[in-house]
Parts: sequence; C-alpha cells; structure tokens
Amino acid sequence: MKKLIITSMFVIITNLIYAQKVVIIGMNHVTPDGFSFVAADNLSNGEVVFFTENEYDNLNNRFVDQTESVVKFTATSSITKGTVIFVKETATDVFTVTCTGPSTCGTAVKTTGSGNFALATDGEGLYAYTETAGDENPSNGIATIYSVMYDGSGESIPVVNGGNLPTNENPLSDFPTATIIHGFPAALPNRTEFKITTLDRTNVTKAILQNPSNYLTSQANADLSLTIFTTPTILPLLWLSIEGNLNSNMQAVLNWTVEENNVMKYEVQKSIDNIYWNTLESINSKGAGTNNYTTVDNIAIQSNTFYKIKQIDVDGRLSYSSIIKLNNSKSLLNINVYPNPVNDIINLSVGSNLINTHVKIYNIIGKQINTNLLKSNFSQISLKNYPPGVYLFKFESGETQKIYKY
Repeated sequence: MKKLIITSMFVIITNLIYAQKVVIIGMNHVTPDGFSFVAADNLSNGEVVFFTENEYDNLNNRFVDQTESVVKFTATSSITKGTVIFVKETATDVFTVTCTGPSTCGTAVKTTGSGNFALATDGEGLYAYTETAGDENPSNGIATIYSVMYDGSGESIPVVNGGNLPTNENPLSDFPTATIIHGFPAALPNRTEFKITTLDRTNVTKAILQNPSNYLTSQANADLSLTIFTTPTILPLLWLSIEGNLNSNMQAVLNWTVEENNVMKYEVQKSIDNIYWNTLESINSKGAGTNNYTTVDNIAIQSNTFYKIKQIDVDGRLSYSSIIKLNNSKSLLNINVYPNPVNDIINLSVGSNLINTHVKIYNIIGKQINTNLLKSNFSQISLKNYPPGVYLFKFESGETQKIYKY
C-alpha cells in the first residue's frame, strides 16, 4: 500500500507496483462451490495468495464485513505462467487443488477466524490479494490486490445478479494494475468461467481477460477448466517501481522502473484533483528489457498534485502506474472530515488557514453540486437530500476528500 513520508520541505511517496501475479477466471456458485485462477506470472514454491468474499473498502484500503471466508493458497512447487489452478470445496471449508500439468501444485485452507466459504448463489465478488501484516487478517496489511471477479451480489438488498462492481468496492484507485472482471448479464451466474478451448486461451491479453463476453455464464455446475493459457505473455509490461519527490525548487521529479517488451511510449499525466488529467510529456520507450525513466515537472508544487504514468503498447494496449500524490508541506493543513461513510450530517474540522475559505462538493462524475463557506475551525454540512454515492469535497488549499453517502 502507499507510503507517505513527510519531511520539513516536501512529501515523498514511493509505490511498489505489482503485476497481476494471478487472475481469477472462474467461480462455481452451486454446490460444490469452487473457483479457478490463472498464473499471470511465475509463482515460486511457497508463494502465498489469499482469496476472499469480503467486500473491499477503497476509502480505507481494507476488507470489510469480516463474516465471509478468507482462503489461503500456498504454492507447493514452482508454477509457470499460464498454469490454471482450480480450488474446489469437497466438504465444509475443505478444499482440493488441481492444476494444469501436475495433479496438484498447491494447498488451500480457510484461515482461522474467517467465515465459512460460500459463493452466493445469486452472485459474488471474489478478490485475490497478498498481505504484509502476517496475521492473515483481511482488515489490515493489504500489500496488493491482484484481481477481482464480480458476477453479482447475493448478499445485498435487493439482490443483484451480474452488473458492475460497486464503485466503493473497486480497488483500482489503490491498485491500478488490478484486473477487474465484471459486467456480466443480470442472471443467476451458476458457473462463470473464461471460455475453455485451447484457441480461446491462446494469445490472451489483459483486455481480453477483462471482457465479460469472453466468459461462459449461467452454466451448469462442473469442475472448472484447467486448459492452459499460452503465449504471448498475458502481461506485456511489469511496473517494478515508481517514486516521486520535490527538488529544492519545489518541482516534481518522477522516477519509474519497468520491465518492458513491445512498448511504444509513456505519457506523464498530471492532475490537481485526481479526477481530470492532463498529459505533460510523451517519452519513447528505450526498448525491451528493464529500464529506468526520469522526468521533471517544471511548474513548482503549491498544493496537492497527482501524477501517473500511462504506458502505450505498439498494438494499442494500455496500462497505468499507480498514482503519486505530492505536496509542499508548507501548505499542508489540518483537515478532518467525518463520519465517513455518512448518512446525513458530516463534520469538517480544518486548520486556521482555511477559515473564511470555501469547500466545493462534486459528484463522482466531476460535476460541482454545492459550495460552502467555512466560517470557523468547525463546520457541519447536511447531505440528507443527496442521493447515495461517492462525493468529492475540494478545499481551496487543493486538498480533496472522498466521501461515501449511504
């Protein structure tokens, strides 16, 4: 997850960016339940990946609910890219693991303290992730989310079959390289999985994996396919790291390292609100291999400023780095907006420099819907008449807060 280091002059944010080591490609919702995933990169012996039905909270970078299962997969041998792994529940919270090639390549167990494994009949969201805390607790220590498959929510009221992953459960704002598979038809999912022929699973890209039309849905329960995914590589580029800092002139200096192949160019993009982005510069690829890049934004930073790198492949495929947020610490202000999520009254506590300034409220598509004058260090705003959804509170200092209204 993102690290924030505040010094006397500037903020440095360094994000390690992980490739999608695994991508969930199938779920059985009718007993016996199970799921399948493909190794999008080589997995080493002993490598661990967690899978959970708990919903992700992208505001606080954690999984919530905590009543659903967490399944821990551990590789028991080296697993090559393209291998498919099928985890099947044979009794309550007891699993078998079968793989392309060898009959077994890993183990799967429900973690202590998590709920029973049960993929909802009407649809489910299943996340693949790694964690850093070492306590197998999904409420903290998420290192990266590799992928999500969402084919409905049998636990919501009203029940949702198919459709898109809810905005507040989408991890892309925190993990931009995650593979998100959703948009399925509004029908009972039963068995959902990527098409199973050898031809279907040849030359598969991330865009193909994310396209719901490439999946079988509402199929009768059956063991999920182990058909291998063949070359070329599922992921044409691996973001190794990206970091940003401010130089003595308060200018943003961006550095990123990639392992690339077939890349045409990079575009450096900038935003002051993390909503609207402008392209600052285009940089041609140095060619196949592991390469380092550096660029400088010549405009000095005054308040919150966001940067990301857009990669463009020679065949038009795209990927993005994670987002870097930089700020001149001299302009950092004490801002606290709570509670969040909120139903009616939201409290705003701000530093003295923001008294007699305005906070503007935008909806999720960037339309300004209200503005309020902050007359003191403490203010209250009613959201009672706002429809449920995500709102952005933008302060004149440049700070932006994301608020969930239920």
